[in-house]
Amino acid sequence: MFPRLNRSERRSLRVATLLVLIGSGVRLAIDPEAAEVTWMPAASSDPTPTLAETRQAVADGLAARAVAESPLGPGERIDPNTAPAEQLERLPGIGPAKSFAIVEERDRHGPYRTPEDLARVPGIGPSLVARLAPYLTLRRSPVSAGGPTDTPQPVDINRADRSQLLALPGIGPARADSILAYRERQGGFGRLEQLLEVPGIGAAVLRGLQGRAVIR
Repeated sequence: MFPRLNRSERRSLRVATLLVLIGSGVRLAIDPEAAEVTWMPAASSDPTPTLAETRQAVADGLAARAVAESPLGPGERIDPNTAPAEQLERLPGIGPAKSFAIVEERDRHGPYRTPEDLARVPGIGPSLVARLAPYLTLRRSPVSAGGPTDTPQPVDINRADRSQLLALPGIGPARADSILAYRERQGGFGRLEQLLEVPGIGAAVLRGLQGRAVIR
């Protein structure tokens, strides 16, 4: 007996099926002889995701959208140096494209020291920076003259609880829950790069975790 899908999952399945049918129709229109060719799946080293993994990915996507669409609370501020894209999208004037651009810029060129540094991001100018400033907080780890660096201790991904994961750069509620679920299923992580197998975590997020997260 097949498991029941919720409304969002059924909608996603219908869209995927429609795209496959459209693609097949276009192929046949271009090359009618393609109908006589026996279809063989392309070889891939990636295993086909299970229904549970697919449902988890859908749930992660819906959770991320719920975060992105939630309004800022009174007095709430967001740190552009640690917030994931879905949190940054909550800022006024920041949509999906700009939120991902903010994350990409900090991953490539380092943290933002002042709100004005956000002007480094394509599409963000002085007027938008001024609009964003009241909603920003920037945590710094400066090196004082002759003093030690105020660097937080790395978080052990195999032992961290949800609140510790949320303190990591690029890890929001959906990604933290996905890490915990993956850790429970697999019995832990063997290396940091294994985080790439967690839904919602890509190379940019993994780079941001270097020096901030460890596997023990």
